[in-house]
This record gives sequence, structure tokens and C-alpha cells, in this order.
Amino acid sequence: MLTWKPPLSGSSPVAYLIFRNSALTDLIGIVPAEQLFQRPQSQKNHIYTYFVVSVDEKGNFSSPAEVVVVD
Repeated sequence: MLTWKPPLSGSSPVAYLIFRNSALTDLIGIVPAEQLFQRPQSQKNHIYTYFVVSVDEKGNFSSPAEVVVVD
């Protein structure tokens, strides 16, 4: 499970895009304005890095926030 906090400034997000690489090419999920995402199945003893981008009602994107998970 991934969780995060909303951006501290700017417009309120209407959705979050979840990526599994820093190039932001491996989109693995789009979630509504909740800060919660059920990760795909993962292997034990691996490190996974995810990037979360918020989108506001005007379609503006935030800078990606990095989330590192160790299973």
C-alpha cells in the first residue's frame, strides 16, 4: 500500500498519477483525490521506487514526489 500527503501549496488535487520509474513512462495507476494506492504484487527483499504526480482541476501537474518502498 502506498500513501502520501497532498501538496502543501497550489490547487487541490483531483487525481494522482502513480509511476514506477523516474522517466514517468510506466504509469501503473490513476487514483482520485485520496492519498492511497494498492501496489501491484511485489517480491520480498526488493526495493521499489514509485513517483506520485498530482493533477488539479485545470489539468496542471505537480512535480513528481518520490516514494521508496522496501519489501
